Amino acid sequence: MTTAPTVSFSADGLVIHKNLGGPNSSVFIPLGDLGDARHIAVKCDVAWENCQKDPKIYWAMPRIVIFGSNAAGHFHSAADHGVVAARGTRKWHREHCVMELPPGMKNARISIDTYGIQGTLRVNHLQVELVRPRVWSELTGIILLAGWVLWLAWNLHPFLRGKYRALRSLLLGSALLASFATFVFPQPRSLERSIGLQFWLGSGPIAPPTPPRADVEPSIVENTTAHPPSRPKGSRLRTLPPPTDEELHAPPPSQAMPRAPIQQAKPIVIDPPSRWEALRASAREQLMAMDRKWNFRSYNLTHFTSFFAISCCVLLLARRVRLLWIVGAMAVSAEIIPDLVHDVGDSGDFYDLLANALGIIAALLLHRMFSYILSKRRKKHARADQVLSDKA
Repeated sequence: MTTAPTVSFSADGLVIHKNLGGPNSSVFIPLGDLGDARHIAVKCDVAWENCQKDPKIYWAMPRIVIFGSNAAGHFHSAADHGVVAARGTRKWHREHCVMELPPGMKNARISIDTYGIQGTLRVNHLQVELVRPRVWSELTGIILLAGWVLWLAWNLHPFLRGKYRALRSLLLGSALLASFATFVFPQPRSLERSIGLQFWLGSGPIAPPTPPRADVEPSIVENTTAHPPSRPKGSRLRTLPPPTDEELHAPPPSQAMPRAPIQQAKPIVIDPPSRWEALRASAREQLMAMDRKWNFRSYNLTHFTSFFAISCCVLLLARRVRLLWIVGAMAVSAEIIPDLVHDVGDSGDFYDLLANALGIIAALLLHRMFSYILSKRRKKHARADQVLSDKA
């Protein structure tokens, strides 16, 4: 017989515990509607003991995440909604991360969960702030990305044949860099860790600190099973299962975790997204909406379609089949490196790898078919020209 997980508040902050084989629990802290905010920074002191992740669902572990909903009411999260992923035992230390927010994020909340096999997670001095990038950061990013594209184009140029080699090399370098960043590293779900110790520009805490009271129950959601909720049909977004409608529309908890008094920072102005940011956010929204629809029975076809498109792009721009080895290496790395870095793997990774390979093979077969058709047409025209030449 197992004991239910416990949640307690003390001078050390929030303590959330799960016994071996017990059900999961979550403590929610509401952040509200974040509007035009583009980045959110989270800092907290944490410690954990004997935390074990689920052996089949690697992301299921004691953790802290941020999620909410979009204007349509669908599940939404920051580009990487994971703040803490607890494994093993670790003493008190500071966690600090910055996450890019989707546009118009509503009903945002921090969720402290006891997913996984077992473990105890301790949280204190939680601080959440809206932040914005430095003026020079975006320009620096553009310069670095341009450098990577030029480096790739320089190395790919000798392998290309035909007209407009320089332009095709640049386009091919851009496509490969974007694909690698999306599927391998850093991926849209990578944490943007600070290089320095502190880099706050914040407008102060979103949720004011509230001391614990013995007569108020904390907002705790318990699941009846020992495993996290299963993701919806076809979803491959494995870092967090979408919450139920009851969770998304639950009333704000009456108890926030205790935090030390926070010195208010100078308020900042959160500018609305630029035209480029709005375009990028719109493209991401459309891709996520498409991802929910590309299903064959219970399997999502995004892996197949993505690597089919990447392979077609390489074959069209490079006109060399041998360069497909780059896409093949990317297909394998996309299922290994993110799992090692972000702990987001599960038993479906084998089928993802198979879908990646099938996408590459389908693009190669399509390329072979068109090459055969064009070759037959060239030979036919060549024979016709030879006949006309002989008659002349």
